[in-house]
Amino acid sequence: MTEEEIGYKSLYNVILKLDYLMRRHSGPPHNRSMDHLRDNKEAFERAVLRLAWDIAEASLEIDTVEEGSPWKGKAGLFPTHYGWPDATHLMWQYKHSDWKAEAKKPATE
Repeated sequence: MTEEEIGYKSLYNVILKLDYLMRRHSGPPHNRSMDHLRDNKEAFERAVLRLAWDIAEASLEIDTVEEGSPWKGKAGLFPTHYGWPDATHLMWQYKHSDWKAEAKKPATE
């Protein structure tokens, strides 16, 4: 699978996007602050809600139970079946990922 195909099925991409949203809504690069984030709270909340929705939609293609699935055996807290909204496969990635290798990849946003 390519990085684009993985999208928000990847914990690394989810964290990058969340960080991007925090930075984007917390003011200009030279003057980020919690005050700026509070001033942009509604826009930030909408963006984070959209991210949560995108994660749920991306998870619909994941099956951690079905034989032959590339996600087989990668369940987090609960098994995930194709078509079920879920995000616990991200917990499996947290436990099993090579974070140093991931950090060397270029940011997607």
